[in-house]
Parts: sequence; C-alpha cells; structure tokens
Amino acid sequence: MASTHVVAQLTTAPDAQQWWFRITGGALLYVLSTVLLAIAWYALLRALGANGVPASHTLTIYSVSQFGKYLPGSVLQYLGRHAMLRAHALSHRLLVLCALLEAALLVSAALIWAAPLAVNYVPVNAPMIWIVVVAGLTFAGWLLHRYAPTLGGGIEVSPRWFALAFALHLAFFGMMGITFRVVAGAEIFATTGWLTMFAGVAASWIAGFVVVGAPAGVGVREAVFLALFGAALGEQATLTCVSAFRLATFGGDLIVFLVALPFAAAARNVRGAT
Repeated sequence: MASTHVVAQLTTAPDAQQWWFRITGGALLYVLSTVLLAIAWYALLRALGANGVPASHTLTIYSVSQFGKYLPGSVLQYLGRHAMLRAHALSHRLLVLCALLEAALLVSAALIWAAPLAVNYVPVNAPMIWIVVVAGLTFAGWLLHRYAPTLGGGIEVSPRWFALAFALHLAFFGMMGITFRVVAGAEIFATTGWLTMFAGVAASWIAGFVVVGAPAGVGVREAVFLALFGAALGEQATLTCVSAFRLATFGGDLIVFLVALPFAAAARNVRGAT
C-alpha cells in the first residue's frame, strides 16, 4: 500500500508536477554535492603526495567512476577509479590508502552531522561525539604523517590537504541536507527542525554505506529514514520524501556522469596518441 501511494503521489496526484519540479531542483543541487566529493578526492591524492595528475583529469575520473556505485556490489566505483588513475602512474599502495582514507573521512563527517540524533539511542550527546571524532582524526593524522611514507609507493603526507578534504566532506553532507530540504518541502522540515533532519540524512547515509552490497545504499537508507521519522511524519509522507530524494540524487549523479564522460574519452584518446 505504501509503495502504491508513493507511485500515485509522484504520477497522478494533483501536486505530482510540483514534486517533479522539486526533484529536478534537488538533482541540480546534488550535482554540486558530487563535485564536492570529486574535489575532496583530488585533495586526498595531493595529501598523499600524488602531484602528477592534473586536477581536471582527477575530477573527470572521479565523476565517471562514481556512477559505478549503482551497480551490484557497490564497489565498481573504487575499482574503476583505481584502474583509471593507475594509467597516470600512481602506485597501488597510494590509491588503496586514498580510498580507505576517503571512506574514513566520509564516515567521520557523517557522524558529526548525525550526532544530534545519537542522544535518542545511546547515552552520549552530540558534543561528546564531535570530540571523539576530532580526536580520532587528529590521532590518525599523526599516525599517517609519521608512518605512511614508510609504505613506499611515492606516499608523502600533507596535513593541509587532509584538512581540506575533510572540510569538503563536511560540506558534502550539508549540501545533501539542503538537497533533501528542496525535495521534501518546507512542511517536512517544520515538523522536525533543520538540525534533526540534516542529522537524519547523514545517519541514513552511514547505514547505506556500511551495509556492503547495497548499490548506493538503495533500500537501506530509505529504511533507516523511515525508522527515524516515520512516526513523526507518517509512513506514507516519509516514503514519498525519501523516494523523491533518491530520484534527485540519482539524477544528480547521472548528470555528472554524462557531462564527464566526453572529457574522460578525450583524455583517454590523448594518452593513446602519446
């Protein structure tokens, strides 16, 4: 019944057109979110000493490979990115470490955004979580600065670039929250409040990320969001919002992929000619 309601709400309901206007606006905003992730990936490469890959190539590779998260297994984006950057003579060790660091920074940034919801489920408050996350990142940064260069593979650690990457990941989740606000509408946010809703978006992302095998967290994020807000917003309204949000994020990823694809092909042809 709930899924039937969602389909009807987005197709035959009197306000269906308004939903699609908001979905389109959300997709365009989510393009900016994906661009933030691509820039953060470039910052991580620079943080590990990968200075030989032009920023334009890095952003193109990330934008094209990122769409692989929608395929079964949800790992093809990492494999594609790794393979394409290996063509630029980056070592396996550097690229694997970069992928692991990206995952750690993304989860850390999401935890900072999701922290206001923690008090409802565990005996800690948001400031405690923020302190733990920042302390953990600081310690991890010290370990990297001291030991990562010993791994070889051309790894040289730059804390300044790491800080920039983390700031961009924080901005990514902020942009995700804004995208959800545009798609869901003002009434939904008025019910829960901005901070709580942004926290819910980040918490649902964490769930979709850690559940291995779910393409782009499909189904997992929606289930978590329903568990968090279904009682307050109503099951049907919540499902409609998260379904529309999923369409917007998929649309944003698709736009980035299609725009970047010709640039990736041109770069491949240049490398082939040389």
